[in-house]
Amino acid sequence: MAFANEYLTDEQERKKYGSAHVTIDRERDAWLRRSGNGGAEGPEFVELHWQNEEIKMHAYDQRRKNAEGTYDVVWRVAKMRIPEKLERHRQDILEMVREALVAHKSRGFIEWDHEIKTVHVEFNDRIINYNPGDIIWM
Repeated sequence: MAFANEYLTDEQERKKYGSAHVTIDRERDAWLRRSGNGGAEGPEFVELHWQNEEIKMHAYDQRRKNAEGTYDVVWRVAKMRIPEKLERHRQDILEMVREALVAHKSRGFIEWDHEIKTVHVEFNDRIINYNPGDIIWM
């Protein structure tokens, strides 16, 4: 199974995932959600949840309308903090983030999926570790 956008109707699931709209891979028990944004010019605050850990990111998404009237999306992950406990899974996490953002498309809403034609994900060099208690959103 792979990541897919879902609209959750079950209250227990909404509590677990923190939203009714979630990009989830049920087989790996991993999910991606947006937790806020930095305003019109700021990054999106995105979290990947996996193995009972949060991998927090600052990411920018840019949408461009193409000749077909659909959109091409580019995600640029500007910062990511991988918990030390998961550092040995760094390459798996980067691939999982790529898969999750491609599935998430632009907003993570099933009803908008058909409007997106392509999604590309880029990573900045600032993929760093953090310790519990560190300030994540700067």
